[in-house]
Amino acid sequence: MIASDLVRAGLLIAVPILALMHRLTIWWVYAAALLVGGASVLFDIADQAFLPSLVDKSQLVDANGKLAATDGIAEMGGPAITGGLIQLLGAPFALAVNAVTYLVSALFLGSLRKIETRAEIDANAEPPTRLGDLVAGFQALNGDPVVRAVAIVVLVQGLFGGIFSALYMVFAIRGLGLPPAILGLTIAVGGIGSLIGAVIGPWIARRLGLGMATALTSLAYGLGLVFIPLAHGSVGEGTAFLVASQLVGDAFGTAAMIGLTSLRQVRLAPEVMGRAGAALAAGGGALAIVGALGGGALGALAGTRTGMAVAVAGFIAAGVLALASPIRDAR
Repeated sequence: MIASDLVRAGLLIAVPILALMHRLTIWWVYAAALLVGGASVLFDIADQAFLPSLVDKSQLVDANGKLAATDGIAEMGGPAITGGLIQLLGAPFALAVNAVTYLVSALFLGSLRKIETRAEIDANAEPPTRLGDLVAGFQALNGDPVVRAVAIVVLVQGLFGGIFSALYMVFAIRGLGLPPAILGLTIAVGGIGSLIGAVIGPWIARRLGLGMATALTSLAYGLGLVFIPLAHGSVGEGTAFLVASQLVGDAFGTAAMIGLTSLRQVRLAPEVMGRAGAALAAGGGALAIVGALGGGALGALAGTRTGMAVAVAGFIAAGVLALASPIRDAR
């Protein structure tokens, strides 16, 4: 996690330095985006694998809720701060501020003195390989019926999330005519929805049980997104539909994410947690690419509204799968 923070900080601080030297090119921007994205995925995998070493299993739902709350707060303030920094400093130098935040993160992580849970290493075992680790990760995901169901739901969401990501901005700006500033405000409202989800997610889990809460919030997440393809009318009316989706969809989406992550952390052994997370990230990322390419083609052929409807239907299907799977009865 610390290495990922330092890599991201170094890549981002290079952008304003190259800009000052008049050496910044679009290819460096592409490369930095690719490598920062890769380091972010690595950070998230390690983050989810490390959390069970910090708290007891009975505290995982609340701990994931608190982490989701910080994400919600960041989503509320980040876009507004970014806009001000770009206006004040320019885009390359705004990234320098972002680089500092990663250094601060690395300092906080370096202050942790908790000993990680580590598996005993068999001295006679074959040394691990990258392919072997990936296979072990998929085997861990497939070895428990609840974790297998969690993985299927996450992968389905990844596929249709690719369609969603490819079309959302185009639909909002071209289809509904929203100015970028208004769209930014609607996205910030999603932070409020995420914050609400971070509060209600653990609360629902305590009352319904973790499995049932995860299944129901996964379905409610998909249903909350229905406002998007239904959006129409004036800029104000279209904005109202998107705001409703950001509030309802992000709230239940965050609650579902807390449940899906917690179930995986509770049921997997510590020694396979990171590899299982990596396998899930690899599978989800591959499906997201397929979804994005398919979403672009679908939007071009049938229109962005139809494409968004297909994406939302996929999220609803993921919720139905969760409700019909062993997730529902998991505790």
